[in-house]
Amino acid sequence: MALFLDTSRGDSDATAYAIGDDVVRVASAHLLNRAVEDNPGEALVVIDADYDLAGALAIASDYRIRRPSLGVVLLRRRIDVALIAQALQAGVREVVTVDDLPAIAAACKRSREVSARQLGITPSIGQGQIVTVFSSKGGCGKTTIAINLAVALSAVERRKTILVDLDLQFGDVGISLGLPSTPTIADALPMQGQLDAIGVASLIHPHGSGLDCLLAPMTPEEVESIPGALVTEMLQVLRTEYDYVVIDSPPAFTDTVLAALDLSDTYVLVTTPDIPALKNLRITLDTFDELGYPRSAWQLVLNRGDEMNGLESGDIETALGANVHIVIPQSSDVSRAGNRGVPIVTDNPRHPVALALQKLASMQRGLDAERVGAVDVRQRKTGLFRRGK
Repeated sequence: MALFLDTSRGDSDATAYAIGDDVVRVASAHLLNRAVEDNPGEALVVIDADYDLAGALAIASDYRIRRPSLGVVLLRRRIDVALIAQALQAGVREVVTVDDLPAIAAACKRSREVSARQLGITPSIGQGQIVTVFSSKGGCGKTTIAINLAVALSAVERRKTILVDLDLQFGDVGISLGLPSTPTIADALPMQGQLDAIGVASLIHPHGSGLDCLLAPMTPEEVESIPGALVTEMLQVLRTEYDYVVIDSPPAFTDTVLAALDLSDTYVLVTTPDIPALKNLRITLDTFDELGYPRSAWQLVLNRGDEMNGLESGDIETALGANVHIVIPQSSDVSRAGNRGVPIVTDNPRHPVALALQKLASMQRGLDAERVGAVDVRQRKTGLFRRGK
């Protein structure tokens, strides 16, 4: 939970969403103090940009003495050096501009981590979840979904997340997020066989949303030199360091992709409502059955699902022999946000596409997510691609 002192004159829903789940809004310092007293375990207070600065600094100074583990994040419309100095002196942990939603999410995440350390709460080292986003046909929006899913897990679900661009030949994660081109996965080659957390950390690019990224190589020569064994070793290290490892894979069953699939806990399988894409996904599902990847770990995503082109959702599920879990609508807003290097889940969190992607992120945590097409269609005998028996 977080406490949000919200007296803003404008729409603060997006701000509250960036702060995270279970935000309790209060409209005055008096109500804030009451909420703090009623919630002794609370670790975060966010003060909106329109609240009086002197009052905000007084609140932070008071909590620094009374509740040092309670972090204060201050939002402002404009920030300068003098303001930051005042805020830090008063005990504010972070000062962020109100229109920078990814920065708000990242600041809140950092403040929570500081509070956890002060309280002696340390995350246990275990096995993080590996989620592979896969489509056997290009052009289905797989990379966009992988990026937004990873950002949602990091910035919205508040989980330590890394996005791995395993589309080694044509990876677009770096350019989509405006990241430097080096280092890449190829730089792990000299460390193969002795790869550890420190070595992997030297290859990672942080993104403003709080997400970490591991990028695909730049040249074909580097691609050919990367073996499946290196991918296996790398993912085994990453899953001990992160809550979620999201993999953007190429549309092919290469050695490196199979190495990732073998270690994956969840498979996000992307298609669009057109015959070629559905045919390829049906082949993918048959291949997954043959490889022994459990159906309970499949999450079928129908991208651009509001452009059915004469198809019916029931026919699609019958053709696939499996349920569709998430339907993502078509919108040019996704491309416009992407062209600015901003994922739609942070650019416009209440957008229908963003909401669908946030639902997909919540499914990774096992939260309640209503499934599309709850009827099990595996036993139906009619469909677009039914095979003879």
